[in-house]
Amino acid sequence: RQTLPELRGQRLTVQLDVFNFLNLLNKKWGQNEFPIVSGFNNQAVLRTAGHTAGPLNTSQFNYNVDTGILTGIKDNDSPWSLNPNTPSNNYQMQLSFRLAF
Repeated sequence: RQTLPELRGQRLTVQLDVFNFLNLLNKKWGQNEFPIVSGFNNQAVLRTAGHTAGPLNTSQFNYNVDTGILTGIKDNDSPWSLNPNTPSNNYQMQLSFRLAF
């Protein structure tokens, strides 16, 4: 943030914000990795297997771990994927001006 000299009783402030600054320094830094099974990043790890006997308002759900997450990955492949198109994986800059009078 830099305030410029006052002119006719008005002050101008210029500010530059950098989001994900580490990615600005190095393209491999500041990136989010997601577990993959297919082309979609949002994978459900738990699957509903059913619920216990009795009335629905007192029964409890049973869950199973989706083994496709473990078996869908080959031994040499990385279980993580980078999506370079998401805004959180890229740096962003914002330039703003503020006039005070």
